[in-house]
Amino acid sequence: MTRLAPFDTPRLLIRELRDEDLNDIHEIKSDPEVVRYLNWGPNEHPGQTRTNLRAQIALQKIVNRTVFVLAIEERESGRVIGNATIVFQNGAKKVADIGYFLGPASWGRGYGTEVTAAVRDLAFTRLNALRLEALCDVRNEASIRCLKQAGFIIEGRKRRNQQVQGEWRDHYVFGMLREDDHPVMNGEALKDELEQLELKLQSPEVRTDAGEIERLLHDDFFEFGSSGVAFTKADCLDPAGIGVRDFRMSDLECRQLSPDTALVTYRVYDATRDHRTLRSSVWKKADGRWQMYFHQGTIVK
Repeated sequence: MTRLAPFDTPRLLIRELRDEDLNDIHEIKSDPEVVRYLNWGPNEHPGQTRTNLRAQIALQKIVNRTVFVLAIEERESGRVIGNATIVFQNGAKKVADIGYFLGPASWGRGYGTEVTAAVRDLAFTRLNALRLEALCDVRNEASIRCLKQAGFIIEGRKRRNQQVQGEWRDHYVFGMLREDDHPVMNGEALKDELEQLELKLQSPEVRTDAGEIERLLHDDFFEFGSSGVAFTKADCLDPAGIGVRDFRMSDLECRQLSPDTALVTYRVYDATRDHRTLRSSVWKKADGRWQMYFHQGTIVK
């Protein structure tokens, strides 16, 4: 394997770097706030970033590749908002160090947890890693929180082990094994992610886009509608879509049934048809992407 196929999350695309990413990446790498906890930068001029980018793209051609520097693309805007890294510690490709950075415009939006979980899943499922490690500055509270939410645990603390921005600093050592019994993400983060996916499937933009419907529904999807009619994925892929309605969702709850399966329940008021339903969905995760596997609606008064 050399180049990786893109890895989807609800809001992001983790993909290989391209030459045209230069401007977005330089804007981020030249910001002193971005590198506050990193042992490089800030980059002073675009030529420096261009040299780095070309070297990282060249890694994609290596047959027994052990270093993956990836772009984090925001799906909505199409902009690159950061980089993610997976670096295997030896040729056996079983133990890897992971990391990421994001531009300030993307802070405070939950992207950190989304990226951490995606890089973790990519390393375990696509690259067959056995163990992942991450070093994190003990003062970097946001990244510490993201790592914990993605299931990593603190295994130790290295004192004054790296010089960062002219200062020798302490770092936590986070670790995770592929077989660890850990949640896909913490309850609230998972709930937020699946709520966004449910809202997508209710939106006019997605309900009239067969390609998006194809991406969000599992190949074995089936539904018992509130009318009593059963549907499969094939029934939902009409070029005209699945019908636009004015849905208003409330009282959403999420329960994780296994690391790759979750149950979502909620209420919907369909203003178009003036009726209320109780809804339940089963979501399954494969290759880092959640897809709806089952859905049912029951009309209530």
